[in-house]
Amino acid sequence: MDDAKTPPVRDPRRLLKRMRELMAVQENAQARLDHLTAMIAQEAGWDVCSIYLARQSNALELCATFGLKPESVHSVRLQPGEGLVGLVARRARPLSTSNARAHPAFSYKPETGEEPFNTFVGVPILRGGRMVGVLTAQTSQERQVEVDEIETLQTVAMVLAEIVASGDIVEAEEMAGLDVRQSRPERFQGGAYSGGVVQGVAVLFEPHVESTRLIAEDPAAEEERLDTAINSLRASIDQMLDSGRIPFGGPTRDVLQAYR
Repeated sequence: MDDAKTPPVRDPRRLLKRMRELMAVQENAQARLDHLTAMIAQEAGWDVCSIYLARQSNALELCATFGLKPESVHSVRLQPGEGLVGLVARRARPLSTSNARAHPAFSYKPETGEEPFNTFVGVPILRGGRMVGVLTAQTSQERQVEVDEIETLQTVAMVLAEIVASGDIVEAEEMAGLDVRQSRPERFQGGAYSGGVVQGVAVLFEPHVESTRLIAEDPAAEEERLDTAINSLRASIDQMLDSGRIPFGGPTRDVLQAYR
């Protein structure tokens, strides 16, 4: 795979396209992770990109990196809340700083060789509200991380979470060691019809539907499907408005007219 330098961009669509191309390449799981971190770093102009995945021990393991020492992969583990990476995982929200070593949560890991890198940004890899891991990027330049850079990494992390869960990047035996846990506690309040003790099974009234294919194999075909759906929607609105049988008017009708 060609790891040549490409002009830095902040277009998540290009990253997603290259991720789709990466998934089409026949290679082992570790090679895919390595190529993925290199691709993100090169496309977005970062010196370092790393992927940490949660293990059953609740530790976050460095599973792939571009820019840090290769020997630190699978040897560096962070406990929950340890370091900037652990803080991102614990809070389940992005974190950025222009001076990583000055941050109160910074945890020095000499085996990674991260001394030259000042700016840090990390985003959680979440799937269905559950913590899968943390995606990080670093650069030696001390600067503020822009909002669009964080959003691009969040977009990549969202797709990465689905890829990891599907087993397309991490092999089945590796997935068995992942701790895909809730990033925050869940508590459901039930209502009793009468006093006493009951036992039963809780069932979601509207089961959550998860997208299993976030990267289309044929983008042109998907765009055509979307255009067809939009045209069908517009046609149904036209038919409803032209029939004169709609039971409302005023602002509601004006809103529908705006979508014609």
